[in-house]
This record gives sequence, structure tokens and C-alpha cells, in this order.
Amino acid sequence: KDADGVSHYSVCYAPSMKRGHIGPAGGHLHCDAGSYFMVDSPKFCCRNPRMYINGQKFEAKRKVCGDVLAQFDPDAQELRFTKGPTTTASQDQIEAVRRSGYDHLMPSPLAYEAMEEGKDWKNVL
Repeated sequence: KDADGVSHYSVCYAPSMKRGHIGPAGGHLHCDAGSYFMVDSPKFCCRNPRMYINGQKFEAKRKVCGDVLAQFDPDAQELRFTKGPTTTASQDQIEAVRRSGYDHLMPSPLAYEAMEEGKDWKNVL
């Protein structure tokens, strides 16, 4: 409760092996205020991906997924990033997660770099 008697609650979602798999801690985990951060890690997938090179079609054997979404203008040969990962974590906090063995659950460092470049159109040639 704060000075006015109002109760404040927060939920902390963190990896937990309580039920034999990584998932929510079931309310058993409590975080100190300001000791946690958030990561938005979107996943974008393309079914039946294919590309054409010199008129020849190449198809992937399964869907292709990534953590950054972009638009491509084939006429102008320009690309712009439209959505990707975001976080409230500091660089030190991100590095600590990567060292802890949970780095495979984090967005790729390249995805963060792409989003830092901004959402302006860029020539790809």
C-alpha cells in the first residue's frame, strides 16, 4: 500500500521450471520494483516462401520465420523495417540474459540493430 492506503500490484512473468517446462511462475515469483524489464519479441512467418533468380523459381521446404517485418518496393529497390522487437531493458540487462542461457528466447541482436536504424525507406543496392 502507498501513503494513501491504495494497494498496488504487479505481475512478473519469468522463466520457471516449476511445472517441468519454461513458463509462468504461477504467482510464486515476486520482483522488486524496478528490477524487471519487458521484451516484445514478435515473430513473423511466411508460408510457401519462394524467390526468383534469373527467372528460375526456388522454393523453401518449410515456412520461414524472422523477428523483423519489412516492406520492399521492387520498383525503387528500397526496404523499410515496419515492426520488430522492443524492450525496456538496458544493454547490460540484455547481455545478462544472453549470458544466462536464455538467449535463444530473446530477439536476435540484428533485429534490435535493424529497428534502431529507423523506419525510413533505404535503397538496398
